[in-house]
Amino acid sequence: MIDIVLPEGNEDGLAVMGKGLGFGCLVFLYPLKNFNNEKDNEIKNNVKNLEKKYDVKTSIGILADIKELDRAKRTGAIVFVKSSENDLQALESGKAEVMFGFEGAARKDYIHQRASGLNHVLCDIAKRKNVSAAFSFSEILNSDERKKTMGRISQNIALCRKSKVNMLIGSFAGKPYEMRAPKDLKSLFSLLGMNAKELNDSFESKIQKD
Repeated sequence: MIDIVLPEGNEDGLAVMGKGLGFGCLVFLYPLKNFNNEKDNEIKNNVKNLEKKYDVKTSIGILADIKELDRAKRTGAIVFVKSSENDLQALESGKAEVMFGFEGAARKDYIHQRASGLNHVLCDIAKRKNVSAAFSFSEILNSDERKKTMGRISQNIALCRKSKVNMLIGSFAGKPYEMRAPKDLKSLFSLLGMNAKELNDSFESKIQKD
């Protein structure tokens, strides 16, 4: 099972917690600005060393915005993009591999439809471009309007299912205490509308790279 985390210089703590919670692989997600000629190998080596120290597989993801996609793709890491007003452009580029955070924008929900950040057009493009939609537990945990956020996630799950978009679940935790066990995340996202197959697939996706 895979979790996605955003380290803040606390990679060891996240690795220990991830191993203890039962994850077999952790994807460490870093902003592209953290990578340059001097730090690139240092980050990769540090993350790789966690495998030996804590007996948990690791992989690196790059968090990029629309202007950074070309450079991010050249790193060879998994390219993540957080939802913004440029979602259509990011999806059409074919360079994003995972997009997340659709539900967090300050949009007004309507009576019969939530402003969830996704629609059938974006989902169809994501399917065509083989882009996964990731749902963040931290988006719920740190939300001031959890009910609204959960409702938006539920709507996006239904949209992704209809377009057959690959779905992922991750804690996207910056701190170890924000992480949760796979069974707890499965229980939550089951309530939000994922079926058993989708839940299992969301943790077993082959997004990690050596």
